Amino acid sequence: MLLGPHNAKFSQDGNIVALSLDRNGLGCRLLTKKQFIYGRFRVSSKASPGNSAGTVTTLYVSTDVNKQKNEEIDFEFIGNVAGQPYTFHTNLYAPNVGNKEVEFQPWFDPTTSFHIYTISWSSSMVV
Repeated sequence: MLLGPHNAKFSQDGNIVALSLDRNGLGCRLLTKKQFIYGRFRVSSKASPGNSAGTVTTLYVSTDVNKQKNEEIDFEFIGNVAGQPYTFHTNLYAPNVGNKEVEFQPWFDPTTSFHIYTISWSSSMVV
């Protein structure tokens, strides 16, 4: 499901976009022809409580997926069985570099309230 114009708010200079989902939305993505070399990408999210096994909620930045050299930065919530802790999965993928995957369990319950998650990308690191 592509994001409709009613779900996007742009800053006056066009450098910031705020996205939101409809209650019936299953997901969204923003496609742009503008190239972003570095930046900060943030999402305010609350993980699904209860049994969410099979559900993956993600914030990711990627190059054109139709090209041979796809590059991607991921931050994902991996769904869980009710009563078990959530797992966060991060990944940095670039051709000829390999996957740089890390999984960890947060020290807080991501289902109790909205939290802000950020990917910061600079010339020297991804955090």
